[in-house]
Amino acid sequence: MAGRATSTVTARAGGLDFPLCLAESYIRHFAQVPVIDLGVVEGTGSRILAICGGAHMDASFKNLLGLGMILLLRRAGRLAPGQPIVESTSGSFGEGLAVAGRLLGHPITLVSDPNLPGLTRRKIELLGAVIDFVQAPHPVLGWQQAREDRVRELASVNASWFWTDQNNSEFNPKTYSTWLLPEVQKQIDPLDIAAGVFGIGSGGHFSAIASWLKDKNPAIRMIAADRFGSITFGGSPGPSRLRGVGNQNIVPDVMRRHMHLVDDVELVSDGDAFRRVRQLAACGVFVGGSSGLAFEAATRVGRRLSSGNILTLFADRGELYADTIWNDQWLSMQ
Repeated sequence: MAGRATSTVTARAGGLDFPLCLAESYIRHFAQVPVIDLGVVEGTGSRILAICGGAHMDASFKNLLGLGMILLLRRAGRLAPGQPIVESTSGSFGEGLAVAGRLLGHPITLVSDPNLPGLTRRKIELLGAVIDFVQAPHPVLGWQQAREDRVRELASVNASWFWTDQNNSEFNPKTYSTWLLPEVQKQIDPLDIAAGVFGIGSGGHFSAIASWLKDKNPAIRMIAADRFGSITFGGSPGPSRLRGVGNQNIVPDVMRRHMHLVDDVELVSDGDAFRRVRQLAACGVFVGGSSGLAFEAATRVGRRLSSGNILTLFADRGELYADTIWNDQWLSMQ
């Protein structure tokens, strides 16, 4: 378990105190994401547009979720000042919680697994959070279940700790509705979109964006992009090397409450997702595995529709995966 730096009510840099307004400023910046035009799907009239969640001073869209949930929980009176927080994370969401803890004075304990990207681990440690590593996956339900079991164990023996529980919290999609949607609405007219294709983890950004799109244009087709080995849409549990997408152990309540928005599901293999990551990089777009999954699914949908704009989302930047997706030896392993 990593050591914890002392967490204070305000972060300090250069002798200056940074109060709550800095957290609010950070999250407004995290939400200022561009929508980029990836061009026409070959052989069709369909065009793919991507919300680029990693296009800010940090590397991942999930930083917005971690910081945003804490701000909303504080506003709602559900989280007391200084109350310790515990959560399971595959990486970037935990980093967002660590940022929030450092700025707002909450001790953070994150349960992760040995596949946590090294860069993300170091950033979390520098922010003063504790990382509690599980050492083996659940025999059927994988690392996600092993992490959740450990979170429940820690919460049961630390009664004062608050579990943010992103998979089941109403504050997950509310974070995206509060900060992300106002920025996307400046750039996207739902009447110009034929389909939305979004990777599914907890279902938070899918729920927020799909609700808005369907409300403004009921004719839009909403496609959930998932990985093989995920049980979210009725599949059998199985392992995957993709991070931050799919659910091997549970169907999150956030997604369950918004299943009515799903018109179709695209299942994508690890190999197809990684191949698309490399293809995007060759075009100057440097993203992670979940973005490759979303791009593969969006390309398939574009071919089927043959015309119209397809909106998707790229969650993070590729440098988090320098030792994995960008490592040819790792990529060749089965």
